Formats: sequence, C-alpha cells, structure tokens
Amino acid sequence: MMGLSYGGWQVSQYALRFSNRLIKIVLLAPAATVLRIRLGFFVRALLARIFPFRCFVRSLFSYLFKDWAKKDTNAVESVIDAKLLASQCFKSRLLPLPTVLDDNEWKGIKTPVLFLVGENEKIYSAHSAVRRLNSLAPQIKTEIIPNAGHDLLFCAN
Repeated sequence: MMGLSYGGWQVSQYALRFSNRLIKIVLLAPAATVLRIRLGFFVRALLARIFPFRCFVRSLFSYLFKDWAKKDTNAVESVIDAKLLASQCFKSRLLPLPTVLDDNEWKGIKTPVLFLVGENEKIYSAHSAVRRLNSLAPQIKTEIIPNAGHDLLFCAN
C-alpha cells in the first residue's frame, strides 16, 4: 500500500491497525506522521480552504509545489484550476487532522516500510524526519529525493 501526503498518513494508520494485511508500505512525504506540520503550511492551507480564491490557492500550491513550479508553471496552474473547479462543484468536508506517530508506534511497525521525502519538503524538515526514523526505527528504509519538495512525484529525475 502506498500513500502520498494525507494518504501517507492514512496508510500509516492502516498499518498500525491491520499490519497483518500488508506486505509492504510506501510513505511519500506523509502529512504529519513523522513530525508536526509547519505553521507556514497550516496558514496557507487554512486560507485556501476558508477563502477558495485563486490568490490563496496559488499561495498554497506555489509554496507546496515550488520545485515543480520552477520546471513547469503551466502544470501547477492547471492543478490550481482543478482545485478551484472542485471547490465550486463539490461540498468540502473536514477531514481528521493527521497526527504524528509516537515512538512506540514507529518501533512497533513490523511491515517493511519505504519512506520517501523531497529534500525541499515544506510541511516539515526532510532531514529531521529521516533522522527521527533512523534513530527510532532502523528497519524503515528512508530516502531523501534531491531537487524536490512535497511535489516529489513530479520532480524526481
């Protein structure tokens, strides 16, 4: 099972409860999960949620997908367009806030885990996250993707 961002947090929660159903998991820059989310992300995300206007959504996505935007401004603009259209067409629901797994939870994960994070991750420090995992749960394979942030799927060479 694999999850990116909020989906990565969901995969970690599933692994804690149903590890016997999993063979391997991949966590791609999971929201919270390893470290608390930075305030800068929360402020931008909250503004984009409360005021779904182009300027606030662009502020969030330009911040979150900075590395990708350098490579392909048009692609990021199309994601902004899709987000704005979705906010007009679908009723938004509040999701549970992702939480950080405590030390015992990380130590208790027996399923093989691959943790991938971009070196320019915006929601928390990539290097601090890898250090925490390496010290707590050396069974987890960690990798920092160069020249990428939360947009690591779009920036990986």
